[in-house]
Amino acid sequence: MRIHQFILELNLDELDAMMPSTRCTKRIEALVGELEQLDAIAKTFQRDNLTVTEERDLIEEVLENYQHLVDRLKKTAPIVHDADFETLISKILSNHVSSITIEEKLATSCLRIDGEIQFCNSDDKHLSFAEKAMKRRKIESKDSTK
Repeated sequence: MRIHQFILELNLDELDAMMPSTRCTKRIEALVGELEQLDAIAKTFQRDNLTVTEERDLIEEVLENYQHLVDRLKKTAPIVHDADFETLISKILSNHVSSITIEEKLATSCLRIDGEIQFCNSDDKHLSFAEKAMKRRKIESKDSTK
């Protein structure tokens, strides 16, 4: 940091006593570098033309390089509304349709139109175990007849 060198050159004891050590200064510089990288990623997330696949790729890159952010960005983090839905959309956009799971199909079942409009109810938490099982069976049977 340039200001650190400037203050040291002034040779003022009061300021010198308040200056961080060389070790601390190096740590601060490293943190500033990390913040600049994360700022660049944050700005990329704000782009209007960012696709779900690109967003997922960015998150995966951040998770690989910043392990301390894993709990905040993983698929089960509070910020993720519906991980199965997001994963399915990402798979469709990146042409990985063969690896779609039944949970992902269920998450997007409300998007199907079979002669009538179906409204999304993305919050299936209110459904009982039996209702979820019936919904899953209905989707599986529709898929097997195609």
